[in-house]
Amino acid sequence: MSPISLESILTQLFKPYFYYSVILLMVSSICVKILLRHYQFLGRRIRSIIYLIPLAIPVVVMSFFHPETTVKMVSFVKFTVKSNAGKFVFTESIFSTEILSITGILCLIGLTLGTAFFITVIFFGDRIAMKLFHVIMLTPDEHPWLQKRVREIAQKFNLPMPKIGIVEDLRPNAFTIGYGRKAILVFSIGLLNILNEEELAAVASHELAHLKHHDFFFKTLSNTLNIISFFNPFAYITASAAQREREMLADERGAKLLKHPELLAKALAKIYEALQTFPKESLLVRLTSSLFLVSPIAWRPEILANHPRVNQRVKNIAKLTSKATSVYCNVATTLTLSLLIIFGGIATSYFLINIQTSFMQNDLPILSLCEPINKPKSGFISKLENNVSILTPTLPHAAEYVNRPDFAYIHIEGTTGAIMSCVSSHTLDGKYEEYRWTYADWIRS
Repeated sequence: MSPISLESILTQLFKPYFYYSVILLMVSSICVKILLRHYQFLGRRIRSIIYLIPLAIPVVVMSFFHPETTVKMVSFVKFTVKSNAGKFVFTESIFSTEILSITGILCLIGLTLGTAFFITVIFFGDRIAMKLFHVIMLTPDEHPWLQKRVREIAQKFNLPMPKIGIVEDLRPNAFTIGYGRKAILVFSIGLLNILNEEELAAVASHELAHLKHHDFFFKTLSNTLNIISFFNPFAYITASAAQREREMLADERGAKLLKHPELLAKALAKIYEALQTFPKESLLVRLTSSLFLVSPIAWRPEILANHPRVNQRVKNIAKLTSKATSVYCNVATTLTLSLLIIFGGIATSYFLINIQTSFMQNDLPILSLCEPINKPKSGFISKLENNVSILTPTLPHAAEYVNRPDFAYIHIEGTTGAIMSCVSSHTLDGKYEEYRWTYADWIRS
């Protein structure tokens, strides 16, 4: 096994399946964020879908460039120069070894975990959630007023009546499990204790709006894409932004269905204030925080939060009842800004891809231990240690190298690298010289 060097690390980082996944997700996430910041007139549903585009790019990249578990590295290059009646013969031997590809393994882990998560949640998510939260299903004679209000709201949404469950948790919150006819609307005991009937109906309206928008599938998909790129911080940022849009969408749709939309804002504020009185949340609560009506996590950077801040949600709901003017859209300005952002993203991606291409093709050394030298315009000149220069334009594998005190620089058939050491040996008659180097760079496999 070859020792790990900076060159081998760079080789792994510049592998297409990893490099393109990281930089294209990064660049597209920044472009989408800038675009949506200036496109306030777009609806929440469209905005949330647009956020998924950067997250899907790594999947597309890895479908074209399959991750590898090993990387081939060149360890030695051997040159032999023989003198026979004034004729020079040039031969070479390349010795390669394979090392573990950390970046390839990361990509394969992400794909495996993402696929396993998606299948598990789609087919077994409701049963797992029921056991994790110890959900108790209501019988028809329990909380009849609550079941009646939920049925009325479900009819307005044109949805089948979901089952209703209770969790014996004093933390006030609500969430939805499953989808379609298997959907379960869950309320905590703490929520029933602090909200009145009308406020509980507002909470139910929000949760049923999630069912109407098929947010179970949306959140599962966004979390799956996030897991696939778990090694990329931009994946967490983009997935969180997408889920915040869905929460705002459920707020808007749920509030519009109520006679008094402000009831939902009031319920959100009450829940948030009550949650502040509880001790630090458990690990299970933190891992499943995206399920809840209000994030139970006391503090999290907004850029990584799955829920908008409650004050933002309250202001957004208040806009539904105010006589706010519509967002003005200047078509010319919008198109110009869009073109500039898109062009900037494409230009940045092109520049970054060129860096990777140059490295993988070895047109230029990304990291060299010596200064570059100019290639001869006609043939190649081999500079030997005895200062004899030989013009060798007809050799089958011509090469050039420059000896330094501690290293040399070499170019062989388009392969560029840094030579760490040089050792020569001579025969007794002086007609045979052998040069052996430790080769610290890589070649194309």
